[in-house]
Amino acid sequence: MGKAEELAAAVEGLEGGKGKRRKYPMDLRQRLVEFVREQRAAGKQLKSIAARVGVSPTLLHRWETKRGGAFRRVELQRQPSTSSRYVLRAPHGVRVEDLGVDELVTILRRLG
Repeated sequence: MGKAEELAAAVEGLEGGKGKRRKYPMDLRQRLVEFVREQRAAGKQLKSIAARVGVSPTLLHRWETKRGGAFRRVELQRQPSTSSRYVLRAPHGVRVEDLGVDELVTILRRLG
């Protein structure tokens, strides 16, 4: 049984059922958020991830942003062609290329 199936079984086992409010334990929420982040990093869409684990995309998104706070994980890379230009990559596939240091600082400040 894969991770998605284990999470779906844990969700299915909660009291409430379809159409009724379920109480998700914090441990399960954290495991779901970690799974969502892994899948998003692999390029999967939130809607398909949610369908696999049996939780609404809205709820998963809310947990994901609440746990992450105001900060988002981004990755900086130097472009191989020139040493003074950067690439900014965000988890949802956003990519900004050919940034100078001043431009990069401006974007990161606005994101914060």
